[in-house]
Amino acid sequence: MELTVLILCIALTVVSAAALIGCGLKWKNERAELRAETEKAKQPSERVIAVKQKAGEVKISYIAEDAAEFTAEEEVAVADATSVAAVPAPAPEEEPAPDGVMLPVAEKLSFSERYERLPKEVKKLLDEFTAYVKKQEGCESLLQASALAYRYHKAQLAKATIRRDTVILSFPIANPELGRLVREEKLKSVRMQPAEIRLEERADLDLAKQTADISLGYLKEEEEYRAEKRKEARREAAKKKREEGSAS
Repeated sequence: MELTVLILCIALTVVSAAALIGCGLKWKNERAELRAETEKAKQPSERVIAVKQKAGEVKISYIAEDAAEFTAEEEVAVADATSVAAVPAPAPEEEPAPDGVMLPVAEKLSFSERYERLPKEVKKLLDEFTAYVKKQEGCESLLQASALAYRYHKAQLAKATIRRDTVILSFPIANPELGRLVREEKLKSVRMQPAEIRLEERADLDLAKQTADISLGYLKEEEEYRAEKRKEARREAAKKKREEGSAS
């Protein structure tokens, strides 16, 4: 009996000690949290500035300090930083190329404005090519917003564009028979790319004139083919009309 009472007393003592230790730890944690909240309450309140940019919205949080706590040097530094931040960033004049080389951003200029910026030698080559094409019977040039088009009657003979102070002439010189095959068979998978010539020197001008002659020859051949097809259609219509008259 005495042994049982002794065991119960020991167990009660252990439980009481554990409860006291738990209460002590809880009180210690609560005291630490209270101290942290007190220190936080003493600090200036945090403020937030929302800055809207093209890529989205940037939020900047800061704490306002008493101006008396700043030294003269710190006040000057803060003023300089504020002035720099207030100045808008200049528009980018260059953009990185895929290989890391910086290239200037292309300006949105019309063909006439780009033409005026051409070097004199290149401008002279383009003028000579234009004069050569316009001398051909049925040919003319048509100034567009971003290009100078050359036409034979209503068909496009060539087109001049300007990229980075360089004149590029493109010629749709597909063989007429191939072009008719693509149209009549409706071959949508066939794409005929125009020939391009960079007009940079006298040899390029000579090549451009020869290419224009080839393209003009193809256009004339196609024009004759279509005229013959129209005549054939009229003859067939007249023949059918005569046959219908004879039968009646």
